[in-house]
Amino acid sequence: MKRTFFGFLLLVLLSSLALAASSPAAQAFEKMKALAGEWHGTMDDGKPITLTLASTSGNSVLMQTDHTNDMLTMFHLNGDRLMLTHYCDMGDQPRMVANISPDGKTVSFNFLDVTNLSSPDMPYMRRLILNITDADHFSEQWFYRNKKGKEVGMTFSLTRNGK
Repeated sequence: MKRTFFGFLLLVLLSSLALAASSPAAQAFEKMKALAGEWHGTMDDGKPITLTLASTSGNSVLMQTDHTNDMLTMFHLNGDRLMLTHYCDMGDQPRMVANISPDGKTVSFNFLDVTNLSSPDMPYMRRLILNITDADHFSEQWFYRNKKGKEVGMTFSLTRNGK
């Protein structure tokens, strides 16, 4: 009886993992993890930007290091949701949840909450739109709320190092 019960539990667990692995969030996360490497590009104002993407924590987190702006963004799955936490150079940490386009090439992260905001009037990131063109090109559109409460955006156009 115990053997049958444990066999059943194992089957349920494996089925759950298979379903989670095939969710749109999991598929988008796998596409994003394929971007691991060094990236160079330009910001809206023409200034250069350098990013590194690396898989970490047993391949369960994608870490993006923005070397130009001294910021860190961590992407991960939370059940069937793809999320991010952005560690901003302003000292706050907004969290966002993804909406994924049907083709999985556009991932729009929308504001969930923010920690360590020094004042309700302080600027903070509210949205990220990630567009994956191909294995060697992607862009990020970051939107933040400024001190006047207005949403302001900036775009990074990125190319894989050496491509």
